[in-house]
Amino acid sequence: MSERNEPAADAAKPTDDRDEQARPNRSPSDAAKPTESRADQAKQGGSASDAAAASGDEQNAKRQDAQKPGEEKPGEEKPGAEKQDVDKPGEDTSDSVVDEDGEPDKALPAEEIRRYDCSVPEQRTAGLADAASAIRQGKLVVIPTDTVYGIGADAFTPSAVNALLAAKGRGRDMPVPVLVGTVRAATALIDDLGLYGQDLIDHFWPGPLTIICHAGRSLRWDLGDTKGTVAVRMPLHPIALELLKDTGPMAVSSANRSGAPAARTAAEAEEQLGASVAVYLDGGPCTDAIPSTIVDLTTPVPRVLRKGAITVEKLKGVVGYVATDE
Repeated sequence: MSERNEPAADAAKPTDDRDEQARPNRSPSDAAKPTESRADQAKQGGSASDAAAASGDEQNAKRQDAQKPGEEKPGEEKPGAEKQDVDKPGEDTSDSVVDEDGEPDKALPAEEIRRYDCSVPEQRTAGLADAASAIRQGKLVVIPTDTVYGIGADAFTPSAVNALLAAKGRGRDMPVPVLVGTVRAATALIDDLGLYGQDLIDHFWPGPLTIICHAGRSLRWDLGDTKGTVAVRMPLHPIALELLKDTGPMAVSSANRSGAPAARTAAEAEEQLGASVAVYLDGGPCTDAIPSTIVDLTTPVPRVLRKGAITVEKLKGVVGYVATDE
């Protein structure tokens, strides 16, 4: 979730997961997913399904309690009816989450916001399941990373990516980066790592290094005006990694309105993004709000497009030479 001109959202370090692949099975109706050969490499997801179903049962029960027969007279308006109309499940209210000034509309939420304190084990488990379910439904979530908080969507659902751009007030000329939970997930998205990509991955992933490569030609997705490239990173944060291994690759950018300060807490993210996000996972304050370093590997010589947590000196120690704008 890094932004080419803004701080990127990044995540956490596994030790034994580089042979895994993080792309769950998806509905056949989903038009924006990789071809069969790449999909076959993906991890089979669904660990969050039971919790998501339980959450849905609880919400249905609440609606039934609120609408018991005999409690509402014909022709009489029921208190709170306006809010219930706004919160109808499955209703497309995307136009209502941004006001005329381009700011998120917090007064008319498109749906109930769910917040989870991930320092509490039970809430962490429930929150990860709810977040995974929301991603599969094409909704947005906010997650902690090893740099700043990120706003994420399913990378293979164009409408979700468009909603992410709208929530940030960001144009298609600034395409959304992709976060992955395993190295295999990244290589399934990339056409060519070039001469130095694998060495950089081996030294700095998981961690705050974003690499830009040519995207796999068989992939059908829409992250913005990418010109055939993709910015990929494997973050160094346990919550982000656990979610990514369940959902597969996610389009993730820093959880803030475009041009505003990056969010270092879930509360700061919610203050800026409001009800455009369905689930907020609170992993505590981000200790290092330094963005990831972005390196372009589509040219013969690696070029640093943004300086960040990985210094130029460290990069040179791996690849020998990198180009910079200085």
